Amino acid sequence: MSKILNLYRKHKYNYENLVNINIYKDNLLFNYTYFKKLTKLLVAPVLKSNAYGHGLILTAKVFDKFLLPFFVVDNYSEAFILNNEKIKNKILIAGYTDIKNILQNKLKNTIYSVGNIEQLNSLIINCFKKTYIDIKVDTGMNRQGLVLNDYLQILIKIKENKNLVLHGVFSHLADINNKLLLKMQIKNWNLIQAYTNKFYSNVVYHLGSTSSAGIVNTFKSNVLRLGLGLYGYDPNLINSTDIMPALEIISILTNIKMVNKGDFIGYNSTFKANEHMVLGTVPVGYYEGVDLRLSNSGFFYYKLTPCKIVGRVSMNISIFDITNINKPKISEKIEIISKNKYNKNSVINICKQINTIPYEILVKIPLNLKRNIL
Repeated sequence: MSKILNLYRKHKYNYENLVNINIYKDNLLFNYTYFKKLTKLLVAPVLKSNAYGHGLILTAKVFDKFLLPFFVVDNYSEAFILNNEKIKNKILIAGYTDIKNILQNKLKNTIYSVGNIEQLNSLIINCFKKTYIDIKVDTGMNRQGLVLNDYLQILIKIKENKNLVLHGVFSHLADINNKLLLKMQIKNWNLIQAYTNKFYSNVVYHLGSTSSAGIVNTFKSNVLRLGLGLYGYDPNLINSTDIMPALEIISILTNIKMVNKGDFIGYNSTFKANEHMVLGTVPVGYYEGVDLRLSNSGFFYYKLTPCKIVGRVSMNISIFDITNINKPKISEKIEIISKNKYNKNSVINICKQINTIPYEILVKIPLNLKRNIL
């Protein structure tokens, strides 16, 4: 019966999308393998914020066939979704979880991060179900996590509750280019490890992420939390040819319009035609992830030709110059964001143009746009 219902739903909701987000599975797998070889560590894919815009469920299913240390998500909701999808690997909720949700512990194969003394004390007193935790320690970033003295004082108290299982200890490096801060954080990290090892064995330690993949030999850890690098971007090697962006956004040409010299284009008259022009529209705007700062400066690609965005990007429509396109046709594919890092509309080049970071571009791609694994 369920198969019949699934076929019915597939038929009923089968329609042509105006915007498609294509995720290239081979590129994801290539990046995962690259960092695994580079660091010689186990790799935990980071799937928070809808897998950095790539699709939480789709990305999880690409990697769930591997034996992973765990997936990393930000919150209980993301872990809940993956549980419903029968994801087999463990899931670490790296962000804050309300103590009530931890005590209920309804999710399978889930590890809860605990980053303040109040949470830990409450768990020690009130936890009556077997619960795995990773303690987050602040080694010097001054954002989240137990300060060093609190960690040293409470660590042994966890043993008072046999239902609490210390699975791991982790922290974040704030800035690997700040050598003084980096040295201090690693010193604190080493102290934390040495102290923890006096009371616990088989604890998983994870400090490094994509940005610190090149220096993991300078500190001890078991696992690399791989976020941005999994998707083909490296915040420190932004021009690196070693990893491959996995995402592209494709839409279609929906309108062709002739304008005369002197005509104004779009909202607020931010563009004035200096000559006769042919303009095209696409059904994507700042809601669909075309940054407003690309108004009058960004590019879309008509096949292999970069075409400049003209006028202000609207909520769901953008206008671009197709004057030099030979016989443009309605419904032709238009590349909004390219997986080719050298194209003008690649995430890397968009970031350079508007002075932002890949994270911001990727996580703003709406949840409701269809993702396709290719």
